[in-house]
Amino acid sequence: MKTIITTLFILFSFVSFSQDSIIKYYNEIAGKSEYGDPTATFCKWKKDVKIFFDFEDSDTIKKYTEEIIKDLNDLIDPISISITNKKSEANLFIYCGNFSDYKKRYNVVIEGQFNGFFSTNTYNSTIYSGYVFINERLRGVRLKSVIREEITQSFGLANDSWEYPDSIFFQGTNSQITFSEIDKAIIKLHYNK
Repeated sequence: MKTIITTLFILFSFVSFSQDSIIKYYNEIAGKSEYGDPTATFCKWKKDVKIFFDFEDSDTIKKYTEEIIKDLNDLIDPISISITNKKSEANLFIYCGNFSDYKKRYNVVIEGQFNGFFSTNTYNSTIYSGYVFINERLRGVRLKSVIREEITQSFGLANDSWEYPDSIFFQGTNSQITFSEIDKAIIKLHYNK
């Protein structure tokens, strides 16, 4: 049933966007990395993703993350995503705090100030672990938007673009709290092809 729904969704998505525009956008988002890392291109999780909140748990962040997990599980067929309370079971870690503490905790060497950031460990185009940073100062819609973008980018959709302002991958400041139709199409293309 999920396969039939996926196929119908992709067909309806093509009505709004041509197949060429979806593939072009997909190549821009999944085929490049925001910071130029050539090993991060066209990578994806091939095992189930288990998310661990590696900070003092926040009901707000957990609630937003559960919404994103539901949306991703509805779009992605071969794997499932869940939250775990056991760090030893996790392969995707979410940290909310300040960036300098995140960098120390996860040996991140990039410099700058970030509202959100993600990194993944990959081998042979497979993501086997990931880390998401959320700035502790974010609130409301901006918090929800950053969590959605960073978690989704940690699924191998690593780049941003100026192409679609309503996309969560929009390069400029945005406050998208749901996936746009083209976001859904490229997520499905990345995982269900």
